[in-house]
Amino acid sequence: ETDEECIDTMSKLRKYHIGSILGPSIETDLNQDESSSDIENDEKFNQVTNNYLSCIKTMSKLPNSFVAVKITGLSDPLILKNLTLTLNSLNKAFDQFDNDQDGTLRKSELKNLFVNIFGESESRLIERVLNKADSDNKLIDRLDYFKILLDNRDFMIKHSMLNQKMIKAFNQLSTRLEQISKTAYQYNVKLLIDAEQTYFQPAIDYVAMGLSLKYNKFTDENNGPIIFNTYQMYLKDSSSRLKRDYELSRRNKFVFAAKLVRGAYMTSERLIANESGYPDPIHDSLEDTHESYNGAVTFLLSELYKSKKNLEAKNVNDGSIYDSNISNNPLAS
Repeated sequence: ETDEECIDTMSKLRKYHIGSILGPSIETDLNQDESSSDIENDEKFNQVTNNYLSCIKTMSKLPNSFVAVKITGLSDPLILKNLTLTLNSLNKAFDQFDNDQDGTLRKSELKNLFVNIFGESESRLIERVLNKADSDNKLIDRLDYFKILLDNRDFMIKHSMLNQKMIKAFNQLSTRLEQISKTAYQYNVKLLIDAEQTYFQPAIDYVAMGLSLKYNKFTDENNGPIIFNTYQMYLKDSSSRLKRDYELSRRNKFVFAAKLVRGAYMTSERLIANESGYPDPIHDSLEDTHESYNGAVTFLLSELYKSKKNLEAKNVNDGSIYDSNISNNPLAS
C-alpha cells in the first residue's frame, strides 16, 4: 500500500473508533553463527531507520497516532544481548556490595562496586560520577543506581561486555533511535517501543527509559509523551520492572507511558530457558498471567487517578475489562 492508501484505510477505521499503529515490523533474533554478524551492516539498518521516519511522517497526518518500533531491527541483536548481560551483571553486583542487605548502598559501597567492575584506573572518574549522583550524601537505592547507569551511559558502555566494534555499533544504534525519536517529537507522533525476548529486554528497557527521560518531560510545547515502553505481563519480573520505571518517572518528573501486553514468545522462551538451565521466566499458568496483567492495569489506573500520568493499556483478552478491581476503578468507566 502507498502512504495515501494507508491514510485512507486508517481514516475509515477511525470513523468507527478503531485506531491504527503503523510500523515496518522488522525484528531479528540472534544468529547461531556469530561470524555472520550484521554489526557493520550500516546500509541495512539505515534503510530501516528511513522506513521508520517515513512511517512517522505518514502517521502525522492523523491526530494521536502511533508508530511501533522494534529495536532489534535497527542493529545487530548481539549488541542488545551483550548489553543485557552487562546490566544483569551490574544488578547482581548491587546485591553483592549491599553489605547489610537493606536494599541500599552507601557511597563507599557503591565506589567499591564500581572499582571492582571498572577497575582502579577509573577511580577519579568514578569519584566524579558518585559526587554528581550523591550530592546530598543520601543512601543509594536500586532506582538511584539505575538512574546513575542511565546518566553515565558512555562510561558504562566503555566497560561493558561489548567489544570495540559493538560499542561503535551501539553508538550508531543510539544515533538512529535519537533520529527516530526527535522526528516523532517534531511531528507529534507517539512511538511504541516493542518488547522482545528476555535476553534483549533489559537493554531495551534501558534504552527506552533513556529516551523517555528526554522526550516525555512535562512541557507546555508537547502534546503528551512520545516514548511508550512495552511490558509483557506473562513474565514473572514484569510487575517489578513496570513499578521501577514508573517510580523513575515520578522521581525525575517525566511522563510514564506504557503499553501492556501479555506476551508473544512463550514457546521459544521456555525452550531456551530449559536448554540453558535457568528458571522459566514466564508465569506458570494463564491465570497467573491474567492476574499479572490485571494487577498492572489496576496499579496504573490508581496512579493515573492520583497523579494524571499517561497510560495506554493494550488489551488482547476482553476478559480483563470485567475484572472487578479494574471495573470498580473510577477511571475504568
